[in-house]
Amino acid sequence: MPGARAEQGQPMTTITEPPLSAEPQMRPNNLPHPLDSFIGRAEEFQAVKTLLATHRLVTLTGAAGIGKTRLALRVAEELAASYPEGVCFVPLVELTDPALVPQAVASALGLREQPDRSLLQTLTDSLASRTVLLVWDNCDYVAEGCRALAQALLGACPQVKILATSRRSLRVHGETLYAVPPFSFPEAGLAETGEKDPAEGLLAYEAPRLFQERAGEILTGFAIRPDDAAAVAQICRRLDGIPLAVELAAGAADRGPPGRTVPPAHRRRLVHHPSANPSDRHRLEQRAAVGGGADPAGAPVGVRRRLGPGSRGTGLFRRQRGRAECPRSVDGPDR
Repeated sequence: MPGARAEQGQPMTTITEPPLSAEPQMRPNNLPHPLDSFIGRAEEFQAVKTLLATHRLVTLTGAAGIGKTRLALRVAEELAASYPEGVCFVPLVELTDPALVPQAVASALGLREQPDRSLLQTLTDSLASRTVLLVWDNCDYVAEGCRALAQALLGACPQVKILATSRRSLRVHGETLYAVPPFSFPEAGLAETGEKDPAEGLLAYEAPRLFQERAGEILTGFAIRPDDAAAVAQICRRLDGIPLAVELAAGAADRGPPGRTVPPAHRRRLVHHPSANPSDRHRLEQRAAVGGGADPAGAPVGVRRRLGPGSRGTGLFRRQRGRAECPRSVDGPDR
């Protein structure tokens, strides 16, 4: 008999293989861990946590570069202990076909399509009794697919919650929207605030704190000095407190004091290249949000112009190597 052997005078022992699990195994947590620090957002952080406590689909909305993804990750990280069966991050920026959304979600969960059922059925069966938080990032270009899958999962999986990021609503019944605001910055001139130490008073606002933090990553020991405070405040106002734009501005810290990089108050229209893929298009739209077009040096042109000659990008744009070619604006080359 296979799997058994009997010795004379000894009882027969049968060796059996454990049954294969019919239930696909999921990854418990795949959240990416940003390398830089999380700045501000105390009120927004608490607000989104509160919404997720009482709603099953929360969508963070706002302009490109406003910080939707970073806020979603921070909230998901904080709530991970409340979802022991899984907190799953699903990046969607590379997708062009809405029909591929279920595949992207299944892949992020570590699930494979079963031979006797559809991928949607595999997802709903696997999540039906599990307490899971799904973080869907950049739903904009596949909103139709996200909408269909959200309706299916929320209907069949009572313990599943979804935290999505998108510039607009997914238009799903029961969805709750949270508009992510810009970072705070001083509206009035520092001389009007009555602060004895203008630099200290400036750091009570999120945008200047972000500027100092990111500039310090490029220029060790960087700190906003009292005589630089007005210039930094003006930079943050001109950039409307958009976190990505402030990070890019901070990339010029090693090129001189902030007073030499105060941006002029104008913006430029981004010209989209028709062949740009979704991830490139998303980066280009982020550049448009901070007021510029593509630039070979890596920073949005509008930001480079507003920062002054010789400034360089940082963060996302400084690290990107492959990017779509973008036509120059009608008012001439950007160098």
